[in-house]
Amino acid sequence: MEHSNAKFDEFLAEFSKYPVLNQDEEINLFEKYVNFNDLDAKNILIMSNGRLALHVCKLFKDDNFDPKDLIQTSMLGLQEAVEKFDYKRGVKFSTYAYLYIQWFIKKQMLLTNNKYKLTKKEVDEIEKLIAAKNYLTNINGKTPSENQLVKYFSDSNFDIKKIRQIEYKFYSIFTKNEQIDDLNKQDWHRFWAI
Repeated sequence: MEHSNAKFDEFLAEFSKYPVLNQDEEINLFEKYVNFNDLDAKNILIMSNGRLALHVCKLFKDDNFDPKDLIQTSMLGLQEAVEKFDYKRGVKFSTYAYLYIQWFIKKQMLLTNNKYKLTKKEVDEIEKLIAAKNYLTNINGKTPSENQLVKYFSDSNFDIKKIRQIEYKFYSIFTKNEQIDDLNKQDWHRFWAI
């Protein structure tokens, strides 16, 4: 465990060399990156948010993962978050990145760790379900009902009930809680609102 903390401290020292950005500075850097493909701006965004990526890593530190792999995975998630973030929406980047890095780590755990293993197809189907939920939430302004999801997928071979079972298994793994039935619907949907 001491070795694990040393790795986190080493990366924290590196990320501390970069300032915490305010929202105006972030927007300015995103404009440079998006409009002019300024890779220096992208790098500053990534390194300035490295402490956030380490914070998210610590949530998974006790899951028997090599700390170096965990940090690398969180940084890849942060990089992808920078690449996909739409700064024009007025959402704070750190909020988006926090959720994105969490999802990225969980996805890698599902694909690579035997303790949590799901097939690539199962993970892809969960991602389709999340995308559909986000799409319907944006259109309707609220979390979609089960009937709305069934209707959304009615023209495809997407088996919503099967995916719900996978989703349930996935959720139970990451809440580390055997008593999932006690969770209310709001907690369930908030978990997937990525």
